[in-house]
Amino acid sequence: MQITIDLPDDLALTESDLRREIAIALFQQNHISLGRASKIAGIYIMDFQKLLADRGICVHYDVEDLEQDVQHLRDRGWLRLLSAIPLPFLILPLSIASDC
Repeated sequence: MQITIDLPDDLALTESDLRREIAIALFQQNHISLGRASKIAGIYIMDFQKLLADRGICVHYDVEDLEQDVQHLRDRGWLRLLSAIPLPFLILPLSIASDC
């Protein structure tokens, strides 16, 4: 989809800034996934997660999402060496905030 928006010339935001803000808003409202949001923002998923954490935005990433990601990695052979490790040991902290 392509959208054209007329914005004031004195708006101190770059196209990159706007893409990031749109991605954050859509993610926060549960319209898109974390992966899709990071692609829209044009940054790596870990950088997008850090951006969300810096703003106090919780990452809604549940066990089902994790299991799908792990299965995706296993299907592609990227977790061959880790396949013997139980899933709970592969989980990294997703957010530092305790109220998420």
